[in-house]
Amino acid sequence: MATKKINNEDQLVEEAKLLWAQGQHEMVINLAKYISENRKMNEAAADVYRLVGKWLAETRSSNSRAILEKYLKNVVNLADKHQSTDKKSVARQGQTHFQLAHYADAVFRSYEERLTSNEWQAAMRLRKHKQDRDNFLSIALEGYKRCLVIGDKYDVRVVFRLVSLWFGLSTRQIVVDGMLSTIKEVQSCKFIPLVYHIASRLGSSKDSQGPNTFQVRTLEFTGVHRISLDKASLHMEF
Repeated sequence: MATKKINNEDQLVEEAKLLWAQGQHEMVINLAKYISENRKMNEAAADVYRLVGKWLAETRSSNSRAILEKYLKNVVNLADKHQSTDKKSVARQGQTHFQLAHYADAVFRSYEERLTSNEWQAAMRLRKHKQDRDNFLSIALEGYKRCLVIGDKYDVRVVFRLVSLWFGLSTRQIVVDGMLSTIKEVQSCKFIPLVYHIASRLGSSKDSQGPNTFQVRTLEFTGVHRISLDKASLHMEF
């Protein structure tokens, strides 16, 4: 079968997608890397970086830090740098922040599981891996927040995940700081579907002790108070 002549980079990207669908993963990754390294740093290049990062993650062809730093963060930086108010650009920004956060979150969960394994703890130096774990968690929290600020496509998935992290890791300073920042910057109406669930935490004795207790309670009260005000405002409009 004769090879179709490729005239430009966009055609190369489409060719890469086709090869990926055919299972030619190694060839696709090499082709996509070539495109990303030789393409101008513009908004369109973000799609190439996104694809490379996605494919490397799916095939586990590179380590997590390299995928984040070289590809997924570049996607976010390019999308933010060339942002505009048109729907396509806003959607692209939301997608890039969500994908970065979602990947960092998945890596964080992997680290979390390994760090709770007795066998793994005995075999590894924990301090460095805890730092890596916390770094991925921080990236995920920031990415989820930006995703909520930018658009609404991923609201349900992101809100449920953030609240899950908040409740599950409420004594960790990274989570407390991340959620306080999120509550300040994100429209609280996005959390309305979970307002009763969040409110139920105020009377809970769980996590009632520890260095972050006051901050956790403040976070819970602030979140519920803002959401309640927004909910009341919505009812008044009708």
